Amino acid sequence: MATTHWHIVPDAAVAETKVVTPGDTVIRQRLVPNGMAVLGEDFRLNPESDRNILRAGEKLALSTRGKAFQIYCSISPLREKSGLEEAWLIGEIHVCFEDSDDDSRFDTFYEFMPDTDGIISMSEKLGKPQPTDVSYTVVDPLENESGLHVSVIYAGKPLLYNRRNFHVEFGRENETGKLSSFVYTKGSDYPQTVNLNGSAITVLSEEQGELTVRIDKPMSGPFAVYTVTTYRTIYY
Repeated sequence: MATTHWHIVPDAAVAETKVVTPGDTVIRQRLVPNGMAVLGEDFRLNPESDRNILRAGEKLALSTRGKAFQIYCSISPLREKSGLEEAWLIGEIHVCFEDSDDDSRFDTFYEFMPDTDGIISMSEKLGKPQPTDVSYTVVDPLENESGLHVSVIYAGKPLLYNRRNFHVEFGRENETGKLSSFVYTKGSDYPQTVNLNGSAITVLSEEQGELTVRIDKPMSGPFAVYTVTTYRTIYY
């Protein structure tokens, strides 16, 4: 099992004041991996097919399993899910590459299917190793756009409680996921400050469902997503 950890780039404006309604983004920041590589040539999952291709220039995120095992995994899937695959809850296929002799050419690849939307969490087991031969270049992740972001979203007021909810969303432009827990203000006496992923957001006032908020501190630090499945026994 390999793991991929991301870092939040603390580039959001500080002391910015804005008005938000439910569903609006309060903060949006870039996510970058610990390390990044770029494919030097096209990779085909099936050499005889024009489907399932990663093009030259595709960004790959560094993943690790201990100190001795390092692989680079595709940030984007081989292809987007079809409507039928979406309906049947079939995940996207990503590819991880290994360079066993450090010659700047990947010699092994693994298929895997993340169980989170929008970001490769890499807490899943990899598929069986398969041979390949494709060049790559290691690049600075801060100077190369990963296409991923993490955001704080104002989720509005729940039906049964007098509070204002905020949650974390992450992913690519066309595929996002969100953390299941909320952070919220209590009551409607302001100002109040909420903290998510190292950020500090102060709710200054509310008027007709609109919140005026101030960003006191952007998000920062490492970011990773894990899925936990809980089973419960039901007795009849």
